[in-house]
Amino acid sequence: MSRNIMSLIIQYAYTGSVLITEDNVLELLLAADQFLVSGLVDACCQFLESSLCPENCIGICMFTEDFHSCSKLHHKAKLYILKHFEEVLQVSEEFLELSLEQLEEIIDKDELNVKQEEVVFEAVLHWIDYAPESRSKHIAMLLPKVRMGLMTSDYFINNVKSNALVMENEACAPLIINAMKALFEFDMDLDGPISLELIHQLARPRLPSAILLAIGGWSSGSPTNMIEAYDANADRWVKVALEDERPRAYHGTAVLDEFVYCVGGYDSVEYFNSVRKLDLITQTWHEVAPMYERRCYVSIAVLDGLIYAVGGFDGHGRLKSAERYNPNTNQWTLTASMIERRSDASATSLQGKVYVCGGFTGRECLFSAESFNPETNQWTLIAPMRSRRSGVGVIAYGGLVYAVGGFDGASRLRTAETYNPLTNMWCDIASMYSSRSNFGIEVVDDQLFAVGGFNGTATTADVECYDERTNKWLDVNEMAILRSALSCCVILGLPNMQVSTMSSRRKRAPPVRMDEEAKRRLEWNMHEDRKNEGNCEDILESIPALSDSCHPGLVLESNQEEANLCFMSSAGPEEGPSEERPSCSTQDSVPDTLELNVMPISALDQGWNALIGEFNLCLKIPVMLGDNSFCLQQTGDTLSMSLNSHEIEVETCKSDFIGPVPIECSFGGILLEDLDWLQKRKVIKLCHASGDESVKLKIFLIESGLGRPEFLSEGNGRIKKANQLLQKLMEFFYDFIIPEVMENEEEECDTDLERQNVEELYDHVRHLHQTEAAEQSFDVQHPGLIPVLRPYQSQAVNWMLRREKYQSSSSQGPDMFFKCLSSSLLYVSAGKEFSAN
Repeated sequence: MSRNIMSLIIQYAYTGSVLITEDNVLELLLAADQFLVSGLVDACCQFLESSLCPENCIGICMFTEDFHSCSKLHHKAKLYILKHFEEVLQVSEEFLELSLEQLEEIIDKDELNVKQEEVVFEAVLHWIDYAPESRSKHIAMLLPKVRMGLMTSDYFINNVKSNALVMENEACAPLIINAMKALFEFDMDLDGPISLELIHQLARPRLPSAILLAIGGWSSGSPTNMIEAYDANADRWVKVALEDERPRAYHGTAVLDEFVYCVGGYDSVEYFNSVRKLDLITQTWHEVAPMYERRCYVSIAVLDGLIYAVGGFDGHGRLKSAERYNPNTNQWTLTASMIERRSDASATSLQGKVYVCGGFTGRECLFSAESFNPETNQWTLIAPMRSRRSGVGVIAYGGLVYAVGGFDGASRLRTAETYNPLTNMWCDIASMYSSRSNFGIEVVDDQLFAVGGFNGTATTADVECYDERTNKWLDVNEMAILRSALSCCVILGLPNMQVSTMSSRRKRAPPVRMDEEAKRRLEWNMHEDRKNEGNCEDILESIPALSDSCHPGLVLESNQEEANLCFMSSAGPEEGPSEERPSCSTQDSVPDTLELNVMPISALDQGWNALIGEFNLCLKIPVMLGDNSFCLQQTGDTLSMSLNSHEIEVETCKSDFIGPVPIECSFGGILLEDLDWLQKRKVIKLCHASGDESVKLKIFLIESGLGRPEFLSEGNGRIKKANQLLQKLMEFFYDFIIPEVMENEEEECDTDLERQNVEELYDHVRHLHQTEAAEQSFDVQHPGLIPVLRPYQSQAVNWMLRREKYQSSSSQGPDMFFKCLSSSLLYVSAGKEFSAN
């Protein structure tokens, strides 16, 4: 022990304070533990806990392992390693110093937070590669801790099974065989049954470090108390059964400590000022102090351990007041009021301030935003958003404030923008796949999630997430129920809650044998292919969603030239809060942009492709496209063709035009959005054939698109979105009318409607085949053939002739077919062999 450390201990004994630094904390902790100075031990542990980071967490965990007085710090360091495992691998040199037992303990934990199990296998290889001579033999001990059943089949075959260390170690052979049984169990002659215990060991999912909760909302014409929990690692929603909470919609939620707070809202009868909290450990609801104001369409944010409730609607008018709740005193306190009245806004906190954006004043949708400084108790206007947004989703993410979706007074939005507090500027980012307002928004595993909402036509269960690093949105598995006006929150570090809510997905059925098609489908990126959207939603479903920003007291009437608002009588209690709708002013809004990639028809794959239909593009400037691709762009009502000057020759006209070529299209704008959705998911391809003054654009359904999950139906009978969009295309091109479904027959009609669609399409295709077959048919009953061919056998031979493009003539007949087929043809019928020479 150095003189300085002893001096610090004496100083602490006399004064109760001491300066702890990175240079002295470890030695000071050792000395304080040796002399049983518990206060100083606690101070050192608090300092180390506050300094935990990916670079030092393993060192702190190893240092405190043998200190009983530091057990809490040791536990928190282990949890930090598990939660930030991928970051630790990238920057920590201490990871390579772990012992075999320590590494085994880490990678065996259910709480290990990895997005892909491949990361764990790579970590094992990285650890071994640090000292290959002494560590190579440990691959057989570490490999069982890797949950190979969670890997993709390609990675397992190409990187695990064929790895040199694994192949050279004989002890790994049984592990690989068992993993292949659990992963595939097809086309393999492997001995021994597959046990459920083996499957559980190899494919048991890791517990998520964070769970997204979707609470309440408006569903099937009324508010709901449904709670669903989302596990990002498994991309799975699970219903959470909590029956004692009242249904509510247009509310807000917040998480503090181990409680979820549900603030304000509406239940189709009453506007709430009540606040309920959910104990995540006992999973019970408790009433806490009510707010000063009744607040429906309330904006909620959390800052410095306090819950802020801002604006809203009290049943009579829009509010500009704000208040905050202190859970320690169970009291609400009024703060300064906002500058503008607003409901249907959304709030978040960032860098010590509360931000509220958009909303509805009772007359117009807002593009203004303001921030609240709790130190000065003042609201300040910040730069306005680029679009008016009511029913917007606002969240802090990556040091910026995100404003996503909403309603601009005329339509629901797909667009999103970010605010930088340092520059006081808004910037556009990539647009969502789906338009939506009054949805849930949260950040989970460093990705921004948009959940449910109203898309302008119906309430949706769609979910998508945004990654700031790629500036792209991705499809996420949809919720179990359609709903808008919900609220989302994230709970962290609660294993008891995680186990109870996610336990239903842990059980896994034994694998089944797969054919070649199923094996091929294993290669898909399923995370890109989970976009689903319901159809035939209850007519009442649209009423509360309209009240989110375009309220049920009004009806929107539109034609090709303008949109007008017409007042109705006030809505009944079933239709959501009775309010005025916002005006349809679209000033300052940013129109969505669609981009469709079009290839020349000569570049279309030679595989199976079905032509769905075609339409014309009328070029306002003559263009020689040839065999080049182009991009069809739609911004608002403006259509243009994006040209590449290096590939496409633009004929000289009266003006020297260089840039996007303006065009007119025989296709509606809504259907172009549908094509954009289908093309992004590789269900269709667009090809062009050029003419003198127009371009004929052909829509092909591709073979690989038929097996996409978007075509398959859920157990609830709801039709997937790709099926719906193809119905619309069939209706557009062929008058293939699909009957509407009455709201009171929704559940019974969903399945019948889909069946009817399939039957009508089948009849249409069968008619085409029958017509084709009738055009040319051959008598295939060869005189040398002993058995008499049955009708279906004759049809089969005729089908083969047509596939061979065989043409009948006076010099050729079925005899030629049999001679070409074989000089001696063997038929098998009813178990007997016959020869026709």
